[in-house]
Amino acid sequence: MRSRRIVAAIALTVVAVASIGGYLVGSHIQSPAEVAARTAPPEASPILVPAEQRLLQTDIVTRGTARFVAPETVSVATSSLKVDPGVVTQVPTPQLELAEGAVVASASGRPLFLLEGAEPMYRDLGPGSQGNDVMQLEEALARLGYQTGPVDGVYDLETGSAIAAWYRDSGWQPFEATPEQIAAIRALKQDSLSAEKDRLSADDAVAGADADLASARAAKTGTVLAVNSAALALSAAEAEANAANLAAALDVAAKRRTRDSLLTGSVADLAVAEAELDAAEAVAEAARIAGEVAVQSARDTLTTAEAESAAAQSSVAAAGRILGNARRQRSLLNRTLAQLDGELASAEAAADVQLPADEVLFLPSLPVRIDQVNVAAGDQLVGPIFTATQLQLAIDTSLPLDEAPLIKPGMTVQLDEPTLGITGMGTVGRVADRPGTDGVDGFHIYAEILVDEAPSSIVGTSVRLTIPIESTGGETLAVPVNALFLAADGTSRVEIQRPEGLVFVTVEPGLSAGGFAAVTPVDGELNPGDLVVIGFDTAVASGA
Repeated sequence: MRSRRIVAAIALTVVAVASIGGYLVGSHIQSPAEVAARTAPPEASPILVPAEQRLLQTDIVTRGTARFVAPETVSVATSSLKVDPGVVTQVPTPQLELAEGAVVASASGRPLFLLEGAEPMYRDLGPGSQGNDVMQLEEALARLGYQTGPVDGVYDLETGSAIAAWYRDSGWQPFEATPEQIAAIRALKQDSLSAEKDRLSADDAVAGADADLASARAAKTGTVLAVNSAALALSAAEAEANAANLAAALDVAAKRRTRDSLLTGSVADLAVAEAELDAAEAVAEAARIAGEVAVQSARDTLTTAEAESAAAQSSVAAAGRILGNARRQRSLLNRTLAQLDGELASAEAAADVQLPADEVLFLPSLPVRIDQVNVAAGDQLVGPIFTATQLQLAIDTSLPLDEAPLIKPGMTVQLDEPTLGITGMGTVGRVADRPGTDGVDGFHIYAEILVDEAPSSIVGTSVRLTIPIESTGGETLAVPVNALFLAADGTSRVEIQRPEGLVFVTVEPGLSAGGFAAVTPVDGELNPGDLVVIGFDTAVASGA
């Protein structure tokens, strides 16, 4: 029994040793697959960033120096309402900023106001004036708070009242009638009344001459009828005389033939025939004389009628001349009266509120800043009196030849100078059409930026300008550019992390700027905040 126990123990020991040995050997011996698995590189971890809603734009960045816009020389027109230009008593103040309605200067106790308007003041304005200059005056008065009635470009009573109120509110007297003007108006009214009376008398003279001409023409018509009647009577008398003479001649001829046939006959018969012939000849002579008397009487009647007709024609001509003179006289009086009425209207208009041409300056844009003064106290207020700049700021800059074609007037410009705390906005006003203009070199093109928002302290300062060239126009879905890759079929894709793992979404790429690209999902869903793969980090996996 004891020997069996010893054998069993030895056997168990051998098995245990074999098991331990097998384990040790197995722990050091690996299959090829195990060896490959253990020596393969670690699995890379995706680098994920969120898709965003953001504004994308491409920019051109340059620098420029700020200034006020170019100075404009301001001149005063002359006024025909005044004998001489005024003498300057209040001089414009340099560097002063002037708004609409301000008094720029004064001369001989009269003001020089500043108003906004595109058309310069070139004439005196008063009642009856019409035009664009009157309309811009009415518009300016309305902006200043004065009621001008309809803004229609017609200077009427309401316009004059608004001007008078404006002047008085500003501490000045409006330009109105003088005693001399009032006296002239009275004299013109008297002359006009006298001319009106003369015109009425002329009307009566024309009416009388017209009636006389009508009467003369009627008389002329009667004499024409008398001439025609006398001519007919003469023709009848001549015809009757000719007929009587012919009948008498035939009778004489017959009686002569009868006598001649009896020359060889009895004496008694011949005596009778000769007596009858003598009687026939006497009758013929009497008929001839009677015919001549009748014809002459008819001819005398015609001559008288013709003379009367000629006299009537002369009367018509004379009446016509009298009527013509009366009408010319009336026309002359009408012109005189019209001229007097016009002079009276002008005088009365001049007696109302006027706006002299040398008391208002119209400038296209206000407010302005007086840059340089060209007159002194004691000078006459004529011609250029000062130069002014608008408060509009501009920035002069230059662009490389390859970038300038991308810049167009009207583009928005961002301006800033972080070191000075300056920010603002502007607009491209002008881009030169060739290099080397406006003081820039031949390798750059000049551009002017009109400043919309910026403090005037930037004048003379160099500021940074950012000009957006292309933009999405608002926030759009965007991913980093390196999140996009081109698939074998030519489509663009992004890889997105989903709960089930990484998935591909086909997208349509848009504008790229600042390392991002606008995308529109075409096949699949992509929303702001979704995590997209921009690469893989092997270091993270190996570290793990």
